[in-house]
Amino acid sequence: MMKLIPQLTILLMFLITPFLGIVPAPELNIENQERMADSQNHEITLLGVTYPSENTIFRNGELVELTVLIANLGISSINDLEIEVGLWKSNVEEGLSFEDSWELEEFWTHSAICDECYESELTSGEILGGNDYDIPEVSWFAETGDYRFIVDIFSSTDNNLSNNQVTLDFSVYQSFDVYTDITWNHNGGDTLDLDDNSISTTCPATGICYDFNVEVIWGLLDSSEEENFELRDIVVEVNVTNAGVLDAFMINSTGVNNTHFYDDAEGQKESSYYISDVGTRKRVVTSYIPGTVSEDLDGDGTVEEFDSYLPVGENRYMAQMYQTHEFGGTIQVDGSNNAVQIEARLVSFKIWQNETIPVECVLNNLEMDIDPSTGEANGTIPEWLPCEVELTKDSDEGTDIAILIASDSTIDDISLGPITIESLISRSPTPTEISQGANNIIFEIFYNGDDVSNDNYEFAVDIIINSTYGKLQEFIDINSLETVEDSPTGHRCNVQREDHKFVGNGVYEEILCFTYYFPVAGTYDISANVRIVNGYNDEISSNDVSEYSVSVSNQAPYVIMELDANKPLTLQDSFLIKLSGVDYDSPSDNSKNFRFDLSLVAEDGSSTPLACTDEVQNGATKFCEGRITTQWLRSSHLRGLVTDIFGASSSYDIPITVWAREVFENPSKKAVYEVSYRSESRLSLEMSNDVNGDGNVNSQDEQKGVTLGNLPGTYDSVSQWKLTQISDSPETVGIQKLDVTFQLPDESIQEDSNGTLWYFNDELSLWENLPTAVSAFDGFSKEQTIRWSQDGGALLSSGLYAVFVAKQGNPPSVGIASESVVNLAGGVVEVSWELDGTLKSDDWLAIYYSSGSNAFDNSNGDAGSKIITNRFTETWQFSDGVHNTNYKFTLRTENAYGPNLEGAKSNITLVDNAVDPEPVVSNVVLTPQSSNILVTWESSNTMDVHHWKVCRGVDPNSLGTCQESTGTSEQMVTPKPSIKVKWFYAVIAVDEYNNQIQLGQANIDLSSTGDLIDNNGDGDTIGTQVEGSLPSWTVPAIGGVILLSVIIGVLLVVRGGSTDELDQDWDY
Repeated sequence: MMKLIPQLTILLMFLITPFLGIVPAPELNIENQERMADSQNHEITLLGVTYPSENTIFRNGELVELTVLIANLGISSINDLEIEVGLWKSNVEEGLSFEDSWELEEFWTHSAICDECYESELTSGEILGGNDYDIPEVSWFAETGDYRFIVDIFSSTDNNLSNNQVTLDFSVYQSFDVYTDITWNHNGGDTLDLDDNSISTTCPATGICYDFNVEVIWGLLDSSEEENFELRDIVVEVNVTNAGVLDAFMINSTGVNNTHFYDDAEGQKESSYYISDVGTRKRVVTSYIPGTVSEDLDGDGTVEEFDSYLPVGENRYMAQMYQTHEFGGTIQVDGSNNAVQIEARLVSFKIWQNETIPVECVLNNLEMDIDPSTGEANGTIPEWLPCEVELTKDSDEGTDIAILIASDSTIDDISLGPITIESLISRSPTPTEISQGANNIIFEIFYNGDDVSNDNYEFAVDIIINSTYGKLQEFIDINSLETVEDSPTGHRCNVQREDHKFVGNGVYEEILCFTYYFPVAGTYDISANVRIVNGYNDEISSNDVSEYSVSVSNQAPYVIMELDANKPLTLQDSFLIKLSGVDYDSPSDNSKNFRFDLSLVAEDGSSTPLACTDEVQNGATKFCEGRITTQWLRSSHLRGLVTDIFGASSSYDIPITVWAREVFENPSKKAVYEVSYRSESRLSLEMSNDVNGDGNVNSQDEQKGVTLGNLPGTYDSVSQWKLTQISDSPETVGIQKLDVTFQLPDESIQEDSNGTLWYFNDELSLWENLPTAVSAFDGFSKEQTIRWSQDGGALLSSGLYAVFVAKQGNPPSVGIASESVVNLAGGVVEVSWELDGTLKSDDWLAIYYSSGSNAFDNSNGDAGSKIITNRFTETWQFSDGVHNTNYKFTLRTENAYGPNLEGAKSNITLVDNAVDPEPVVSNVVLTPQSSNILVTWESSNTMDVHHWKVCRGVDPNSLGTCQESTGTSEQMVTPKPSIKVKWFYAVIAVDEYNNQIQLGQANIDLSSTGDLIDNNGDGDTIGTQVEGSLPSWTVPAIGGVILLSVIIGVLLVVRGGSTDELDQDWDY
């Protein structure tokens, strides 16, 4: 037992000694240069959906697929990529907003990049799949409704998740077909022999007339379905060729006032008439507007007005489903037997949805609700109001056009089909928007003669391209423009090596591809004409022309910028910068053809150009690359600008901070202090080995017999110097480094001891440790170098610094997992904690507290600490706080080598030990009821009252039965006591910390037949009991309890009270 006393004494000395310094464990830790990673490192980006396009309308049962555009805009390769696609359906109805109406219908996942995938890597600046990327899992057959694709991409290394999602809305309508047919009245067919003299004709003027009939009928493709929409205002265009035609007119049902629509001024083009009266003319609802409705809602004869939405009606032609609507017409020809063509074509129709609200209606409603004067929504037009939508395509485009031909026994005819365009930014063959630069225009030429085997038409296609900026270009026989040398702005496509200029000879169709370089953004009108050039007479010229209008735009390139520099970036440092880009809408030969501009943007916003010293073509990626030396201090960021060949540009900014750097040394150059800073003036420090200031550097400067914090024993310095700051402190301090080299004694090497850095605090008259790491050791010279470093904060303080060799040790590895600091009633603060491990026997928990700026601030003279050595203790109560004062608490684990600073936690609480300010309670009233006592009162000055408590008892000084309220109401119903005595009541105010103060009192005497009340609390005794005494019948009961207690106590004394667990003799 006695042998343990010295060890215990030493341990207690450690525990009760104030903590003065720390010695973190030195370790061999050669510091590497940290690289700046502010540039895009891993940046995978979902640029958009390329198919379908926004607000596409599909038909019920149509296959819906999905392609996306994904690019690596980072400087590193991507090795994994997952794509998730959600298909959401909207059910907009009354009272539901558009954004709240979506429900998930389908969900697909796809691995695009992985070890087992077709693509195992996506390098910097590349687009997945080369252009757009098809997601094979998305293969969905459309069902009626309004839908949204939400596409997300995920990569484990992506460090920017803000550009990983896109949404696309589209609609699906019920499948229906507007069938358009046209026939000759003479034979009911689509061809007519002009040599047939048996055809009887009647003409209103000179010439030969032929009658035709146009039929329009519409219905569902699945006749078993029931339509959920209304079709209105079907418009059909009837057009006739002009060659050989003298007149054309539609015959009215009355046979008079026929409508003539032939115009010989149209020349090669067609003359057209629009049938717009398909069906019965009716007034129908086309939209709704806000308004007031008057209606007898409950049938009691009283008309009430309420806000509603009034229907807006207009006249529409309603065509009954599956019913044929016929229209007659006549053409008058000149008798030359020149072939004639009549065409009936579906143009447009309006649709009114009965069950779902189209997205177009929702968008229209949102736009109509905007107040033009403020640009804000009025909230008067809800999103769910239905509307009418005009469309141009039904579910079966093959029945939208019908053609009649009239000719003699032979006919020569060539026709040009609709123009299509191959676009980099759209999979649609008829895109509304294409990219600037080279695009391929596709022309289809058809043989329409009567002897395909023997006829052989040589053709030429001429095109005219007119743009909104006023330039018109004409290309004659585009097949002959074979190369860019023949025509720089447009030529036959490179993929089309051979001539494409014949149809016939067994060939019904030929395709001709033409590459045109759209020079600027804008709208372009393309007009193409096919002609026979080898002697055949093209009898129908109206089908030789095809027209197309398209919008041309140029997407600015995406910037990839890499900065490779040391941190901190200081004056006269050199760094490597790379600038490149991705341009997905440029042709492949120009996709890396960029102009690069680098500039430095200063804090005041001014810009200074920087030279791009080299341009490097690395595979398919082109870089602006160069090493740049910093010359600027007041800088903000570097800006990289990438411009494509058409002038579209985008930029990327990398924030930078350039620091001034100074290096200070003591005369022996064994202590080197390096500081990065930003300041208006240059930093000036002095490091001197003359510590005692006698003008000489000698043994008197050494620090001998020094006590270092809690470390046992005393120590002698192996290096010492004085640091003096001469100039003002800089505005901002960056990275600081202090390297100290010294001779390590042999015994220290054997004991595995290392140098530790200390600063003498003159104010506290003690040495404070600075954490260091061993950065070098020379086995020959036995010199060790230790380094102190810090990013930011204050400069090292002026004063005395020294290195002492001490045994290696570490602060505790266990830290504070969680803590709680709570004020309790009476101003007691309960501190509780949990550790993330178990403390060792020589570790302890320290709790620091103060009312100052932090837990260690003793400016108010109340800083203190509590050392907890019992590892199983998890709470401690602080009771020395001053009322209405904030106290800061810091909890950390410590040992002789210092605290675990990373594992420390801090908190703050207000010490509150009273209801303050003290409330005022008056007019306490007790109102007896059959089974309750109603207690009411009046109060003021209740700012600190959280709730009330009412207590009662037979002794005014001992009110033991209490009932608490749940709020601050000034009344409470309490149970009526069953014992008929005089009862005393008091109202008590309680604050949020459960501090209490007893205020107003009242009493009630229940001993008499009537309830006698003294609400002032000072009335005379009523009844047979003395105020404060007990009823007479309670005296024997109390005496019995006392007697029983005495007997039990005697038994305990006699038996000794011992158990198996308590080995103790009793002496009583």
